[in-house]
Amino acid sequence: MDEKFSQAIEDPVDGINRTGNVAEAWEKLMKAVNDCDDEMVKNWKEDIDTLLVFAGLFSAVVSAFTVESYRWLGEDPGDATVVLLTQISNQLSNSSTPLDDVSSSTFKADDLSIRVNTFWFLSLILSLSSGLFALLSKQWLREHRRIVPTSSSAEALGLRYMRNKSLEIWGVPSLLALLPILLEVALLLFFAGIIDLLRSLHHIPFIAVATAAGVSAGMYLITMILPALTVLFGAFIDARVKRLSVSQPTHITVPYLRFICPYKSPQAWVLYSVMDKLVPLVSKLLAKCIKVFGYVQVPRWHDIDLQVVRRFDRNPTPFWTVSPGLIKVYELAGLDWATRTFQDSPAIILPLQSILGTIQPTIAMSAIVRLWPISMWMDISSADVENALNGWSSASFGHGSSCYIYRSRQPKFKTLLDSNLGIQLLYYQAYWREQVYNIDLAGTSGLFTSLSRFQQAFPEKVTGLRFYFPFHLAEMLWTDDSDVIRRRGLELVEVYMESWKAYPGPEEPNDERLAFISVLAKHINRSRETPSEILKKPTGQKLLHYINAQIILHVLYKPANRRDHENRRGLMVEWEQAKQRAKEVGNLPDDYFSPIDPSDIGAIVQSTAVYGSNLNWRDIHYRDLEAGTTTSLRLLEASEDNRLLATPPGQDDIEYQSVVKTTQIDNHNSPPMYTTHSDTHLNCPTCQGCHCPTCQGLGSR
Repeated sequence: MDEKFSQAIEDPVDGINRTGNVAEAWEKLMKAVNDCDDEMVKNWKEDIDTLLVFAGLFSAVVSAFTVESYRWLGEDPGDATVVLLTQISNQLSNSSTPLDDVSSSTFKADDLSIRVNTFWFLSLILSLSSGLFALLSKQWLREHRRIVPTSSSAEALGLRYMRNKSLEIWGVPSLLALLPILLEVALLLFFAGIIDLLRSLHHIPFIAVATAAGVSAGMYLITMILPALTVLFGAFIDARVKRLSVSQPTHITVPYLRFICPYKSPQAWVLYSVMDKLVPLVSKLLAKCIKVFGYVQVPRWHDIDLQVVRRFDRNPTPFWTVSPGLIKVYELAGLDWATRTFQDSPAIILPLQSILGTIQPTIAMSAIVRLWPISMWMDISSADVENALNGWSSASFGHGSSCYIYRSRQPKFKTLLDSNLGIQLLYYQAYWREQVYNIDLAGTSGLFTSLSRFQQAFPEKVTGLRFYFPFHLAEMLWTDDSDVIRRRGLELVEVYMESWKAYPGPEEPNDERLAFISVLAKHINRSRETPSEILKKPTGQKLLHYINAQIILHVLYKPANRRDHENRRGLMVEWEQAKQRAKEVGNLPDDYFSPIDPSDIGAIVQSTAVYGSNLNWRDIHYRDLEAGTTTSLRLLEASEDNRLLATPPGQDDIEYQSVVKTTQIDNHNSPPMYTTHSDTHLNCPTCQGCHCPTCQGLGSR
């Protein structure tokens, strides 16, 4: 062992106890110790300087009052002169009266003067005493920080420890905490003297001054009591959560979101210390009667802040399977605050993007970037979160069918991190994601049990949402390699059906149904190598049939306004493509889906020959009956990214990104749909020309 140890020291690569490393370690340690000590002394000195300024000003004010009030305790020379003159006058008027018969009055101070002077002189003494001990404390702290040469860093560390421990043993921190209390008591005594004096003089100034002083004193007492009360209240709430987690393991026990009372002061600490001694005693006495008292734990005064922040380090029941520390609420809220504050600062936005890249993307998108619909309907990555901070979302989702995802409904909560319900919603989302990403045959039961629990705990009136299960998780289940998991995933069909049925009828603002149609159509059209389970099983086919019927029943194919015209067209074309795909995969009859009236949506999508093995749009014909006697027929070849390219009716000179041919057919009905050139010629009755793909140079379809 000795040889290995010596070799480790000499080895320049693997040695861990090299002299250079040890010296550097001691240097870093002493720097941290000195920084901590300097910060402590600096805070004390700042408090002392503030106290000295206030004590000096206050003592000057009190002195001005006592200069006048101390005379009330002795006989006024003017009064003595009056008495003497009275005696002389009496003797001159009656010479037979001996001088000894005229008794001189004996002075006695009244009770009011005694009380007022007592209040004010005590106030002056306490104020000056606080200033005196403040000066002494500055001398002690200067000596505490005196530099003494030491032979080693270890000796310097020992000296630093000895001095800090000596301060604690001899009560210097307690004395420094007592000085502001002395000054505050002096101020209250001064108020008492003024009120007592005005009470004897006139009731109007007495009432005014007493009210002002009472409000100030009341606020002082409240700020002294509130820190202890809020900590005690938080301890009881945490105790209740702990008890529920033990007695009801299935209960949702997300920690109560709270913030500390910032009114920390030496006098508040004194009251807190008393409460800290009493609470354990009371808890033991009442634990047998009220079980929650058995779980009450009062945190230490100096650790209150940190303990509140760390309450979310452990996942609450029943979310034990979620990655530990995935949802540290206060850390996420801090990032949310930093994002809102510095989102327009180029120097900070890059570090923020890097930091947010370390957070689970769904949580970052919904809780920090605050784009709940995107995290709800799409599978996003860290790159998406980074782009979202640069305004990517509004630019990418401002047109086409995807705009309905971006416009979809948000939760009722202002932010998810500001409410206990929003935090629970985040935990559910994280739990479902963990369940799906680590799915096995046994894990599916926990997933669907949590869905049932969520429906009971979070009705629509609480969240404002009707669709709540992330769609990209359903996609993963419907396309899983395991047949059993795919079949279990079909249980989500009922979840989405119930969410859809929560909408009573026609389109509503920020309608989630349109977002669902968009992502469902994209899912069906995207899953070609591995067809989605909903295309192969009756349960999924019934969902598609139901959605199609609802689109017709509630006229969801009709744009909500003029600006929504092209977006709704794109959505319906995607849906038509999805229906065709469903009929192909599921061997469904041609009339399985009810047709959507093309005169209402302004688009006819050619079937069978239109949809090939790829996702390119093919030969989309447009009829717009709103144009009157002139209708426009456009033969479009859409681009690779599946965007619907069209123009308002009656606009002839239009630039298309991927339009191959545009032909106007005036004063006639639209020609029939075609398959190939040999089957049907599209003869225009006006120009007698053929407008089929072959004749127009587009090739046979």
